Amino acid sequence: MTPHPSLPRLRGRVRVGARSSGLVRSDRNPPNTLVPPSKPTAGLRNRGKAISMRFIFGIIIGCALTVGVAYITDVTSGSPSAKPMVNWDVVAQHVDAVTALAREGWKKIAG
Repeated sequence: MTPHPSLPRLRGRVRVGARSSGLVRSDRNPPNTLVPPSKPTAGLRNRGKAISMRFIFGIIIGCALTVGVAYITDVTSGSPSAKPMVNWDVVAQHVDAVTALAREGWKKIAG
């Protein structure tokens, strides 16, 4: 089987998998893929933590933006008879309940 002409040919021997696995691929057996190989990530051990923290931060920012835009839209509605998107009285009750629950939990933990 000949590789696709746009793919780079492997020169020499390339290790595949973990270092202890001992699997070796030579240029006589090119990979069965249509895309060129990606950059090696062996030295990037903490990259997964950084990606997960960015993901969590993105979720928090997205929620804050959603609530903020809904609030601004409700406040800046032109007529007083316009029905708001969010019932802010119910939201305030739920936030107060969650805050009280968190305070009780913290008092149990802190003593």
